[in-house]
Amino acid sequence: MGRDRGETFAQIVARTLAEPPRPEPEGPSTPRLPDGRRLDEVRSGLTPGEARELVAGGALLAFEGCGCGGGPGCEPRWYDAAERRRAARLLPRIRARSHPGWIDLWSPVDDATTHVVYVHGEVLWGDLMW
Repeated sequence: MGRDRGETFAQIVARTLAEPPRPEPEGPSTPRLPDGRRLDEVRSGLTPGEARELVAGGALLAFEGCGCGGGPGCEPRWYDAAERRRAARLLPRIRARSHPGWIDLWSPVDDATTHVVYVHGEVLWGDLMW
């Protein structure tokens, strides 16, 4: 009688390749909309003018001051429609001091038509941040 050796290496590889890919693990600072949908970065390094134009065109606006991306204990600040209208009339200024600033563009994973101007670190935008 032959011994059952289980799956062959080729069978294990074939089964593994047939399985759906596992989602990438999310860290605690994975940016999300207030409704919980995960955001993906569309473009980093927006200029102040680009950021203002996007907000004027209807993009949402979020800010987190330390540069971590909004992890536990550092929830982003989301601006309402009136604040975004005010921001659209002002040009943000990026500073590079203790928490150098930058601005990115993000969209929800399931909705490429919604945009978020995500401001990090030391960025002055009227009286809205820093």
